[in-house]
Amino acid sequence: MQLSRFVLMISALGGLALAPRLARADDRAMAQQLFEQGRELLAAGKVEEACEKFSGAAQFSATPGVRLNLSDCYAQLGRTASAWAKADEALTMAERSGDSAAASAARQRRDALKPKLSYLTIVVSKEAAALPGLEVRRGGEPVPKPAWGVPVPVDPADYEVRVSAPGYKEWVDRQQVAGEGAKVTITVPALEREAGDAAAGSAGASGALGGSSGDVTRDDGGFAWNGQRYWAVGVGGAGVVAMGVGGILGLTAKSMYTEAEAEKGSARVQGSQDAVSRGNVATVVVGVGAALAATGVVLWFTAPSDDVSVGTNGSTLLLRGRF
Repeated sequence: MQLSRFVLMISALGGLALAPRLARADDRAMAQQLFEQGRELLAAGKVEEACEKFSGAAQFSATPGVRLNLSDCYAQLGRTASAWAKADEALTMAERSGDSAAASAARQRRDALKPKLSYLTIVVSKEAAALPGLEVRRGGEPVPKPAWGVPVPVDPADYEVRVSAPGYKEWVDRQQVAGEGAKVTITVPALEREAGDAAAGSAGASGALGGSSGDVTRDDGGFAWNGQRYWAVGVGGAGVVAMGVGGILGLTAKSMYTEAEAEKGSARVQGSQDAVSRGNVATVVVGVGAALAATGVVLWFTAPSDDVSVGTNGSTLLLRGRF
């Protein structure tokens, strides 16, 4: 449809039907003024300036006529998606108001533009989509999750997609959607961790049993060891050693007592006394060792709870578990 014929048809739709849709007289006057300026600029071939005027009129007028003219203006600039969207808005308004003539014109306009639409699809990989706080932006505007993987009508242009998540490097891609009917897909891969976070995780793992006085950070952000668990191992280990020593003393005391029984006179009495003394010492040492071992167990199980498991990281042995 030629521009002149289209403008005449829209103008004939009740003089743009501005008045019934406007809440205030000054809004109506502003919309009418901007619309007239847009028509003059369009007739003079100043399409971009005309679009600005029609867009301004649309802000003050809830009528299908203004949006149909804006749709035609966008189409002349090659902004097919914007033109299609305004024609669709005009159709909705016309149907709601019962304006059959405007609805017919809007439907024809929208249907004629649909085959010319260009589409941009942003596909987010499963790895990236699983990251907490992931944000996808197109041209600085957020792309909501429901729109991921959906072909979206766009005006032919260059598009920049930025994807970010806390602790990961920002991913950027730029693609050109060129010409009518173009279909472009941008696929977001798994994001790379920030260098600082990766280094911190590696250092934390290597220090698990390397003598570090601080906590050891696990891969998932918890802690494999803490100060109390080091104390638990030390105290419990000392208790186990003490019980071992006490056991040895007990065995030697028994052996001494057996030998004393074979003696006679004062030698037998002295040997028996030495064996009893050794046995008493063994009993005390075993008791102290048992107390230390029990204390180590209590310290371990009352330490801050964390996942702990046994494994290796290179040449380093890691002990991790949950209690």
